[in-house]
Amino acid sequence: MSFTRYNPLERTVSSEMRNYDVFLSFRGEVRKTFVDHLYTSLENAGVNAFLDSKKLEKGDEISPTLKNAIENSAIRIPIFSKNFAESHWCLEEVSHMCKSGGLIIPLFYDVSPTEVRNPDRGAFAEAFQKKKGRYSKAKINEWKKALAKVASFSGWSRDDTLGFEAGLVKLVVQHVFKTLQNVIPEENDPDEPPAEAEEIPPEEIPLEIRNEPLRISKSVFGMEECMNKVINLLDIDSEERLITVAICGMAGVGKTSLAKAVHNHIYHKFDATCFVYDVRHQAQHTNGIAKMQRHILKDLVKFKDKVNDEAHGQSLMRDRLRSIRALVILEYVDDSKQLESLRGDWYGPGSRILVITLDHQLLNDGQVKVHKMQGLDREQALEPFSWHAFMRDRPDEGYEKLSQRAVNISNGRPLLLEVLGAHLYNKDTSYWVKICEILKTSVNQDKYAALRLCYDGLNSEQKEMFLDMACLFIGRKRESVISFWEASHCDPIKGLTDMILKSLISLDEENRFAMHSELRDMGRAIVAEESTMPGDHSRLWKPEEAEPVVMEGKGTEKVRCLTYLQQEVTLQTSSLKTMCNLQLLWLDGALIEGDLAQMPQEIKWLRWENCPLKCLPCEWTMKQLAVLDLSFSKDIKAVWTTFSDEKGPHNLKVLKLNYCTNLQVLPDLGNHTSLIRLELCGCTELKEIPESVGLLIQLKHLDLSNCYNLTHLPETITNLSSLEVLFLSNCRNIRKLPDSFGDLTVLKKIKLDGTSLKELPQSFRWLFHLEKLTLHGCCKLRSLPQSIGELICLRSLDIHGCSRLRAFPDSIYDLKSLRHLDMTDCQGISIGEKLGNYVCMERLILSNCPALRSLPTSIGQLNCLRHPNMNNCISLLRLPEEIGNLVCLQELFLNRCHNLCELPQSIGNLSKLRILEMEENYSLSVLPPSFSRLTSLEHLKSGFGLHVARNSNSILRPFQLIKETHCLELFSFSANGVPESLQHKMQTSGDDLLNVMLEINEPCTGVILCFMVSFDGSITSLSIEISIGRDAKEIFNTKLLNHSKNVVGDQIFVHILRKNHPLVTMMQSGDVIHAKVEGDEERNLIRSGGMQLFSEGEDGTKEDLILGRLGKDLTLIMEKYNEDEDDI
Repeated sequence: MSFTRYNPLERTVSSEMRNYDVFLSFRGEVRKTFVDHLYTSLENAGVNAFLDSKKLEKGDEISPTLKNAIENSAIRIPIFSKNFAESHWCLEEVSHMCKSGGLIIPLFYDVSPTEVRNPDRGAFAEAFQKKKGRYSKAKINEWKKALAKVASFSGWSRDDTLGFEAGLVKLVVQHVFKTLQNVIPEENDPDEPPAEAEEIPPEEIPLEIRNEPLRISKSVFGMEECMNKVINLLDIDSEERLITVAICGMAGVGKTSLAKAVHNHIYHKFDATCFVYDVRHQAQHTNGIAKMQRHILKDLVKFKDKVNDEAHGQSLMRDRLRSIRALVILEYVDDSKQLESLRGDWYGPGSRILVITLDHQLLNDGQVKVHKMQGLDREQALEPFSWHAFMRDRPDEGYEKLSQRAVNISNGRPLLLEVLGAHLYNKDTSYWVKICEILKTSVNQDKYAALRLCYDGLNSEQKEMFLDMACLFIGRKRESVISFWEASHCDPIKGLTDMILKSLISLDEENRFAMHSELRDMGRAIVAEESTMPGDHSRLWKPEEAEPVVMEGKGTEKVRCLTYLQQEVTLQTSSLKTMCNLQLLWLDGALIEGDLAQMPQEIKWLRWENCPLKCLPCEWTMKQLAVLDLSFSKDIKAVWTTFSDEKGPHNLKVLKLNYCTNLQVLPDLGNHTSLIRLELCGCTELKEIPESVGLLIQLKHLDLSNCYNLTHLPETITNLSSLEVLFLSNCRNIRKLPDSFGDLTVLKKIKLDGTSLKELPQSFRWLFHLEKLTLHGCCKLRSLPQSIGELICLRSLDIHGCSRLRAFPDSIYDLKSLRHLDMTDCQGISIGEKLGNYVCMERLILSNCPALRSLPTSIGQLNCLRHPNMNNCISLLRLPEEIGNLVCLQELFLNRCHNLCELPQSIGNLSKLRILEMEENYSLSVLPPSFSRLTSLEHLKSGFGLHVARNSNSILRPFQLIKETHCLELFSFSANGVPESLQHKMQTSGDDLLNVMLEINEPCTGVILCFMVSFDGSITSLSIEISIGRDAKEIFNTKLLNHSKNVVGDQIFVHILRKNHPLVTMMQSGDVIHAKVEGDEERNLIRSGGMQLFSEGEDGTKEDLILGRLGKDLTLIMEKYNEDEDDI
């Protein structure tokens, strides 16, 4: 379940005085758990919340009181749980919310918005069935209509915090408080325009979409000024081959957040971007540099092969990246050799490297620009601290001076502000005084003092989990880690909730654990302090410390976790048996010799990638094993043969056998019914899945991708009642799914791309919880089931490359929750008028659809649409005027739409449009007058002569836009003279030549060329050639325009060339610039022209000043021309 996060500025509340800030509507099953925590946190934050059990006096009549409370609450929050609809009082509350108006923000606790919107299906269906006969049809319809309305509002979901309730409580409280602060100002000015809603990042990013923003903390303060400084250092408009900028500063000061903010501001100006996390840590691993090189290649050019070593990686990067304009961010570089291996001359022109480091000394090579980052000042620091300590933007009464003391101790470092604030949350003043006194004396002696204090606040079990995280689990997905902790008799859910609430750990968008490097280093320092002898450490992960322990038998019973990832080493069981309490063992590529019965029997997580055995020996006792990973073990043919009941891994929860390319048979899965995750990706010799798979009733994730020889799925697979994720990508021999496939009713994600399916079973209709369906490249698929519209939770549908599909079933337009639709290369499908039914649609990809001639007018109803892509739709003739209704549109791709002849006048209404690409649109020659209203446009690609329409009231905006591009740009408009303000006037020399001698006083960064062409009638061919003459010789020649479209009347052609263009780089003072204009042979053209140079100076020659001045001059010329034409 997932939903768009609530934006506190998205809707408004009335400024009228209210009795309550918040009204909570909920069903009883969540009263003593989630609702109680939420209510208490709201009260602690100073939010006056209505809760019936706490606010009603005895004897009050419930219904009138509830109605009065709803009407007199600024914000109404219905908390939808599975049993919500069983209560007619809850339904009445929602109905009254809708009738009385006001701000409603739904919270979807354990149901999806779609289930609430469609109460006859899903979680509410049974409750409404029981109400038939007890309540009138009109009343039931009233409730349904109210639920549908409220479910359409943006709100919160438990998935927003990946299932952790403490995080959800924190999220709701912060947003409620911000809403009350921002939307109801202390002095309401009725004439002041409403604040613009902040952008809501897309929840899902398909591979086909180009660069996307990085996820960044919402509590980033005082960042804008620093961001602008770094962007200036990067000089992104320059085509200099490679510029490197380093962000330096002490740990925890916000360097990574700044780098991400810079990325999110400029990413769209690059062909591809890559963020390499924690270079110093990755470099310590075996072949770490090569793995990072592969990461860069994968992100920039989708490279999928292996990188053998560092030298091989550099060779590949030099071959593959030389034409890519890339932005690469390298986090935590601490060695110049790392920089040499990842930053070289292999990136394309205009590429930028952004380095994050603690030590600017290693960057003193003269090729790196440095931005030194300081902590926040006291005033800036108080707000982020307050958000974590009080869940509001300022301290509570009585805590002002204590807060200032805590801020001073934090020294303006965002990490300490967050962690210390979270630690002090909901504590009394005496505790604050105690903590401040402790830190005052210790902070100068121990750099981790404040962080250790928060660590000491954990219980003993949570401390062990924190140290596991710091040493081993950063970047790991939660399922394996939680399974390990559960097998170790920990309570991972409570522990993780507390650590997330204390800001000690976090989960990223891919459900992987994350931890700030300062916290990680502190945790590792705590382990190092356990003993001076590595063999007495609880955790061993560094190769230099683990090697003597495993090779010389120096480990003791104190060792709990051991990772030794050196390939092709031989270990003796006698060296491992001394570590009798060992619970985690990672030994990639190692050969173990000796009596395997001596192996530690407490192991709960065994990772043995590249295992050299053909099967695991039965004498090894594995009864405690919870996680087993044998991926990339090419010799494994069977996982194991037989195990006795006393030794077998019967408690196994996670089994990973990815790319065991010789694996031919799976064990009897009936002996492993505790499995929750089974990964068999790339097991190319596996021909069948045993029938016993149906016994895995707890299995949630099954990955069979790239099992090329797999021909069918057993019927018993439909017994997997807990299965949520099924991957069958590139199982090219699978032609049919079981008829009862719909019995997998809790499935959320299915990937069937690259299979040979011809149809989907009709039982698909029962997959009510399905959110993502991928059919990419199913080139044999002929139809979609008629019942596909019943998949009420479906958010993403990918039919890219389903070339045999010829039509959609009518019900497909019933998918009201659909947010992402990819129809790339769907040759015969057209779009129906019901497209407007997709009220939640955010991404619509229609690339390479040759049958698409027009878009339905109903596209204007897609109020959430942000990213439409119609590239290569060669038959597309026009866009409907209704496209101007798309208030959220941010990007529009229309490249190579060869027959697109015009843009609608309404395009000027797209106030949020940032990126517009229209390359190689040979029929498109006119920009509508409204084009000048695109005030948010940052990136324009046209690449061919665009004409500003007559009677346009300004061409200033197109001029400003063209300066943002990185290639030759040109447009034209009707006029009868070039601006007098041009620096160099061109003189006529003969019938077809203009020339001018240059006077250049400072380095030139660009040139503007203007040419006026006057003629009678129309012409069909026009070209403009430019050459440089020096010492009576021509040293350079280029053709700027070869125009084959019909040209009518007097025209001015405007070219803007940047310093990467050869004309700009070769020009010298004293050169003569020749411009040759040619048209149809029989036409006698009259020509005039001029040039304007611009530079990086401050004296009026700067590009933005010149473009602004020239744009105004050209506007006046065009207006005068239009007036003269009207007089005629």
